[in-house]
Amino acid sequence: MTFHDVVKRAWANNTLLVALLELTYDCNLDCRFCYNDRALPGGRLDGDEWIRVLDQLASMNVLNVVLS
Repeated sequence: MTFHDVVKRAWANNTLLVALLELTYDCNLDCRFCYNDRALPGGRLDGDEWIRVLDQLASMNVLNVVLS
């Protein structure tokens, strides 16, 4: 099976292929390419919460997880 086939199947089945997890906003946000917005609501997750998120993504058969 090619990657193209995987993408077609995921699209047909409405399956999530990639999840981007923003681990923290604790930086100076000084990079020219930065897209993070300090004004966004939310807080830091603890280790157990991250494990729950990863378990949920695994149960959804997510192909890629990107940690940023």
